[in-house]
Amino acid sequence: VVVVLAHIGGQFSSHPGEYQKIVINDFIKSGANLVICNHNHAPIEITERLDNSGEVESVIAYGLGDFCYRPIIGFENSKCQSDYSVVLHCDFDVETKRIIALDYDICRSVPNEHGVYVVKCCDKTNQTDENLQAVIRRVSYGNCK
Repeated sequence: VVVVLAHIGGQFSSHPGEYQKIVINDFIKSGANLVICNHNHAPIEITERLDNSGEVESVIAYGLGDFCYRPIIGFENSKCQSDYSVVLHCDFDVETKRIIALDYDICRSVPNEHGVYVVKCCDKTNQTDENLQAVIRRVSYGNCK
């Protein structure tokens, strides 16, 4: 199993960029089964690539977030929701080296007088407020229902 952890993507972007897609495509062509990107500081989408038989060949997490709180420095994209992060659970078949199950939890970084703490907001079956639903729409994909 080949897992690539790539420090790539536009900082505080809410969608993957073209350069990011090109580099990730090269990772997949080189045999990556799972690509996780982390430069944008916010959850973006999770997508899958299928092989010719329709089986999941690889999974791409364009951004899972990094448990940081929204910066107060003026260049943040208000749509990126950097206070949310995704914990991705990925199961592989040992013999075939294929991804057989994906699941996720969504967490939120919340500031208080002592710093920032992280709370689990939901998993893929528990949706609450509008901001959280927007995060879930971006990270959800075929097997994450």
